[in-house]
Amino acid sequence: MDTADESARHPPDRIGAVYEALPVLVTTHALDGHGTYTGVYTGLQVKATESPKDLVGRRLSDVLTDEATDRLLATFAEAAETGARQYVEHPVEFGGESFWRGAYVAPLAYGEGGDVEEVVAAGFDLTRHRERSRVLYDVLDALETNASRADLEAAFCELLVERGRYELAWIGTRDDGEVCVRASAGAASYLEAIAAEGDGLAASGDVAVQALRTGDRVAVNPITAAATGDWGTVATEQGLQAAVAVPLRHDGVDHGVLAVYLSDAEYLVPWREAVLEHFADAAGYALSAAMWQWALAAETAAVVEVDIDARTPLAALCSVASPEGLTVEAIVPREGETGYYLAPAREWRVDPGEAAAETAGVEPYGDGADGPAGVVVDRETPERELLAHGVRVSRFAVTPDGLAITARAPSGDAVRAALASLREGYDGVSLSVQWGDTADAPVPSCEVNVAALCTDRQYEVLQAAYRHGYFDPERSCNLTDLADVVGLSRWTVSEHLDRAQQALFASLLD
Repeated sequence: MDTADESARHPPDRIGAVYEALPVLVTTHALDGHGTYTGVYTGLQVKATESPKDLVGRRLSDVLTDEATDRLLATFAEAAETGARQYVEHPVEFGGESFWRGAYVAPLAYGEGGDVEEVVAAGFDLTRHRERSRVLYDVLDALETNASRADLEAAFCELLVERGRYELAWIGTRDDGEVCVRASAGAASYLEAIAAEGDGLAASGDVAVQALRTGDRVAVNPITAAATGDWGTVATEQGLQAAVAVPLRHDGVDHGVLAVYLSDAEYLVPWREAVLEHFADAAGYALSAAMWQWALAAETAAVVEVDIDARTPLAALCSVASPEGLTVEAIVPREGETGYYLAPAREWRVDPGEAAAETAGVEPYGDGADGPAGVVVDRETPERELLAHGVRVSRFAVTPDGLAITARAPSGDAVRAALASLREGYDGVSLSVQWGDTADAPVPSCEVNVAALCTDRQYEVLQAAYRHGYFDPERSCNLTDLADVVGLSRWTVSEHLDRAQQALFASLLD
């Protein structure tokens, strides 16, 4: 076939992608009585130290074990004799481990009189497929036998250390900039040493810390102090040569990062990294399944963290007025819109009122009185979706790229409903829930959902009064100022304020 025609039908990048995705080695063997080596995976060589390229043309018995060679030669002979395709599995020993390969062998060419002179063998690695299957069974077994998140995470770490060559496995999460080690198995001395080094684990640059920050898989092989800095120095002192960190995530719910470390860098071949990612995917599913089981049965509130990577009106305002970030001090539901009291991370780069006037969908709020910066967004917002499902926002941070919200949900049903609602209206929604052993402390009896006790307008007036100093001893804001802030008459403001306070005190004292 013409080379140009072949290239047009199968572009080189497509051919490369197919070969990379297909872990099958197709070779031909002349029936010369001993079989000829034409190339196997480097990790499966045992009798020679040369590269696969240098071994091409050698006898199989010079490269593979006697058992593997005998099985392959017998299968070649049977295919030649019967003229039918054969299948064989054979073991290969490498580095103290047993690997298994499978091969389909079929006649390729016929000589005079119909004798087969050559066969074609399609060989593939059975070990990786069996390990992927075992991963799924191991994770499901752990889900059946462990009820809490802490027990599940400990079981996952123990599985990796007991079943593989991993010296250390641990699961970590990030909380307010700090890295929390939720579970670990194996050589915990590394974690202790890195925590004591410099500014601690969160500032170390360790693979898990990088993965927590970026949300992507991070692999370092081999670990060298020159390439990794302080954490690499600690790792090599502990005898660790390679490390991989994989996010634990399922259906938009983030459960942290799984990190493993090895003392044998050669063990961490690409297909083992793929198996580890498969394990992390299954573990993420198991953690989500257990989380929903707990949340649906829980009688106490769940703490929910929602990240939305979307250019919302507040994110657009932030990019103009305070690129370092904003903190939402209060959310004020209003009919058809939402009011916010905002504080910058450092200082206002642009006056918030001017920035609001320049941002689509945002207007200044509270003109005419001193106090914290206020804006109104004239459309549905993510936090209004949360409030609609009874989820109370306790922390709300804004960056030019999106929102980070911490809230308390009254039940598992509320969590699921809020997540479904958010995903309908926004892209880039991820959610994590503190459940089971970390979030089942009873809600303090004095904690009151003020917004649920009042009408939207009453709550707005009460928030404005508090934020603008109406309740301060020196009363920096009087009733006239408060009326200007919310755009109502003094009498109406007074009425709303009285009713809101009456509802609040009744809830606290009755």
